[in-house]
Amino acid sequence: MDMDKRLVSICFKEPKSLERDIIYICLEKPGTAESIRATAISSIEFNYPVRSLAGKILLERTAKTTNEYGIRCNRYDYSQFIKDIVEKNNGEIDFYDRAVEEGTNAFRAMREQLR
Repeated sequence: MDMDKRLVSICFKEPKSLERDIIYICLEKPGTAESIRATAISSIEFNYPVRSLAGKILLERTAKTTNEYGIRCNRYDYSQFIKDIVEKNNGEIDFYDRAVEEGTNAFRAMREQLR
């Protein structure tokens, strides 16, 4: 990995500790909502697409942001959110396939327990 690239790690739970240069994107499905909420968090600031939140233009850098913008519960697709974060930070996705696989396996195990 190049020194000026940011590592982007996809996960299903916010990590308890943040490694310095990694941007973590945590995916969750809140309640009965049909969309998936993505939260990007890092111990140091990162770039993200400028969006309007309740009519205010946000800064272009932050240590935490979500794929929510505009009025409450107005979201843009989490996969586009991931692509935007990766692109804006010259990023490289780490463990995306593993995260999806682990999440799928966990879902199957929970479904079997409920049967």
